[in-house]
Amino acid sequence: MHTFDRSPPAQTIVEPGEGRGGIAQDTTQGMHSMTQETAPLSTPDGADADNTREQLAESPVAAGSAIPWSPRRPLPLNHYSLGIVDNDPLVLDLLARSFGTLNAPLHVRWAFTDPQQAWLACDDESTRPQVVLTDIEMPGMNGRELFHRLRARHPNVVVIGISAFPDSVEEPGLVVLPKESRIEEIVHLAGMLLHDESLIRWYEQPARTNPLSPSELQTLDHYAQGKTTLCIAHTMHVSESSVKTFVKRACKKLGVHSRTEAIVMCVRNNWI
Repeated sequence: MHTFDRSPPAQTIVEPGEGRGGIAQDTTQGMHSMTQETAPLSTPDGADADNTREQLAESPVAAGSAIPWSPRRPLPLNHYSLGIVDNDPLVLDLLARSFGTLNAPLHVRWAFTDPQQAWLACDDESTRPQVVLTDIEMPGMNGRELFHRLRARHPNVVVIGISAFPDSVEEPGLVVLPKESRIEEIVHLAGMLLHDESLIRWYEQPARTNPLSPSELQTLDHYAQGKTTLCIAHTMHVSESSVKTFVKRACKKLGVHSRTEAIVMCVRNNWI
């Protein structure tokens, strides 16, 4: 078991973002609560697995409403996808909001109160994150068991544990942080485990205020999804020249020189 030698910092409380950059209004509706019975260690199959995957697909958090990013859009350079597991909905909500509000290079792909749901998401290539942040003390399948499953089946997934009592967790190979750790510390640890210096040097900074108009933002959002100029024009009921004008204005406001740079900045700031 590995922990940081220094004393844990004070807990950072982050106000949630608003609009499209914020989490769903009722986060718990998109999360699946643990039952009091012990969850089976085998992955559900047949109808149960299909039903679970349907629930995953329908979950607002799993679908990307916590952080407006989806597999259709490539992550910015040196940014990674993140899955969060904690049986406390309030903690889960705060964590999911904080990564987005602070413009962290870990993009929340899904967040679940149920470790079984998280395991299914990790076992499916289409929903597998690069980093998993998991609570250790949970009923049913706890964080240790999830860590062992991932290490055995998907060793490339980086797992970080969080616990109210990190010093009492003795699990070889699993790095555990105090639950009150700041987002910055979680990102730094992820950088160490991913061998990415940019994450180790990252510091907390609130996302920029969105200066774009709804039309400019919508245009970049469509381009980020891979749509053509003609398709976007039809979707927005405007001419192709208007679409190009929206992009030109957006680039000027953002101080960038290309549509791609504008899209990357919007993704990094959780505007699209």
